[in-house]
Amino acid sequence: MRTIPDISDLLVPLDEAIDTYFIPALTGRDSISNPERQLLALPARLGGLSLVVPSQSASFEHSSSVKVTAPLAALIVQQNPILTATTSADQQQAKQEVRLLCHQQQTTTAKQLEHELPRHLKRAKELGSEKGASSWLSALQIEEHGFVLHKGCFRDTLCLRYGWQPTNARNRCTCGSPFSVEHAL
Repeated sequence: MRTIPDISDLLVPLDEAIDTYFIPALTGRDSISNPERQLLALPARLGGLSLVVPSQSASFEHSSSVKVTAPLAALIVQQNPILTATTSADQQQAKQEVRLLCHQQQTTTAKQLEHELPRHLKRAKELGSEKGASSWLSALQIEEHGFVLHKGCFRDTLCLRYGWQPTNARNRCTCGSPFSVEHAL
């Protein structure tokens, strides 16, 4: 995506493989809706899982890469073997601009997505966007510190995060009420 321009169409089969095989294996759900897929594409800090849609992000990734590497490419064209402080500063400036643009794009996408999400997913996105709510997704999995989730626990936590019915859950709670995520919480 970062080196070859205009490959969005070529990445559609990868999108389909992610949607058909990877996400069901990760979540334990057979399929997800398009709004759910767009929600999962958001970064964890905005309530998603950072599972980008490659065909949608390809052009942005390529233009960002070109912008960040432009100072180095200029040195190569000039056959200048010396990396100057000015070149490094230009590259750092480009990186900051790309990060800011990426952050703005993600925030805009998240706001637009709120209009498409069902009520329970809007609430899940809102709760997942709160400060510290997604830290378990970005923490290093260090077993000696107790930061490891086995597959079933990870899937159950995702179900709680997004209001999905956990697989292998009881039909009734121990209190006798029908089981639902809201009731369990």
